[in-house]
Amino acid sequence: MNTLSMAFPTRPTMAGSATVICLLSLCVVMSFGTATLSMLLAKRSVVKRAIEVDEAFMAAEAAVDLAMSELLNHSDFAGDGIGVVSGSAGRASFTATLVPPFTGPRVYTILATGSVGSISRNVEVDVEPGTAGRPGFVGLDSISMSGGVVDTYDSHSGTYASQVAGSALRAGIVHLQSNGNISLSASAMVHGDATPGPGKSVSGATGVTGSTAPATSAIAVDAYAYAPPVDTMGPVSSSITLDSGKHRYTSFVIGSGKVATITGDVELWVDGKFEISGSGTAILDPGARLTIHHGTDKFTISGAGFVNQDRKPANLTVYSATTFAVTCSSGAEFFGTIEAPKAPFTASGMGIYGSVVAKTMTLGGATSLHYDNALGAGTGAYRRRLIWPSGGTPRGS
Repeated sequence: MNTLSMAFPTRPTMAGSATVICLLSLCVVMSFGTATLSMLLAKRSVVKRAIEVDEAFMAAEAAVDLAMSELLNHSDFAGDGIGVVSGSAGRASFTATLVPPFTGPRVYTILATGSVGSISRNVEVDVEPGTAGRPGFVGLDSISMSGGVVDTYDSHSGTYASQVAGSALRAGIVHLQSNGNISLSASAMVHGDATPGPGKSVSGATGVTGSTAPATSAIAVDAYAYAPPVDTMGPVSSSITLDSGKHRYTSFVIGSGKVATITGDVELWVDGKFEISGSGTAILDPGARLTIHHGTDKFTISGAGFVNQDRKPANLTVYSATTFAVTCSSGAEFFGTIEAPKAPFTASGMGIYGSVVAKTMTLGGATSLHYDNALGAGTGAYRRRLIWPSGGTPRGS
C-alpha cells in the first residue's frame, strides 16, 4: 500500500513537464512565425515601395517625352505653353515644365515630376537644338564673309524681327561649316559655331560667339542629279502663272516688268539658265510652295527677286546640279533653301532666311544669313543632352 501510494505522484509530475515543453515549443514556433511574417511584411513593403519608385520615375520620363514632342513639333498641344505638360497614366500622375519658358531655339531644361501615392520622383533633362534636318550654311571648299551677321531664328515662333532682341538667336546650332578654311573680315559676326574642315582654321574669329574648332571628319554632301520627269514646254521669258503640278522649261528668265506667280504646290524643272532680274519678280501666293530643280547654266536671283508672301523658308526650295555661278543680289529678302553642292555661291547686300549648301560661299556687302530652325522640326531639332533624376545619378542620355 505504501509502495503504491508513493508511486502515484510521479505521473502528474511527468505530465506537467511535457505540458511545459509543449508550451515552450509552441512559443518558439509562434515567435518564429511572427518573425517570419514580419520579415515577409517588411519585404513586401520594400518591394511595393521599389515598384512605386520605378512607376514614379517612368511617369516623370513620360512627361519628358511629351514635353520633347511639343518641342520637336513646335506645338502647344494642351494650350499651357510649349514644353509644359500634365496628366496621368494608371495610378501615376506627372507634370513637366520648361525652364526658361519657350522663346525659340536655345538650350532648355525640362523639369518633370512623377507621383504614385506618397512617392514622388523628379527628372531634369537638358535639351539643345540639334543639327538634324537641313544644315545651316555650308561652303564645302571654303567660306569667305565680309561683314554681315549669321544667326538663327524659328519661323514657327513668328518673324525674325520679333525674335531678334531675344536669346533665341544665340542657340548653339552649327551655322557655318566647311571642309576648307573659313575667312571672316570687317564686322562679320557669327552667333553660333564656325566649323572649318579637318586641319583647317577660321581667320577673323573674334566675331564668333561659339566654337571655331575644326571638324574631326569632312562633310559629305551628295551631288544633286537632275532628272526631269516631264517633257519640256520650251523657254520662259514673259509673265507666267504656275499652278499646282510639275512644269518643265528649257530656260526660265523673268526680266524687267515681268512676273512669275506661283499658286498651289509647284515643282518647276529648268534645264538651263534661271534668272530673275531688273524689276522682274516671282511671287509665291499665301499657302503656295515652290520646288525648283535646276540642271545647268547660271542661276541668278537679282532685281525684285522672290516674294515669299508667307515668309516661310520651307515654302521655297532650290536644288541645282550646276557647276556655274549661283548668285543672290536681290534688293528683296530671300526666304528659302538652296542646295547647289557643285556651284560657287555668291551673295551681296541682302538677307537670306533659310539655309544654303554650295561648293564655295562668298558673302559680301553685309549679307546676313539667318538659319530657320523650323527646317529641322520633327526630325531631331532638339536632342537630349543630360538627364538627371532626383539624387544626382544619371538615368540615361
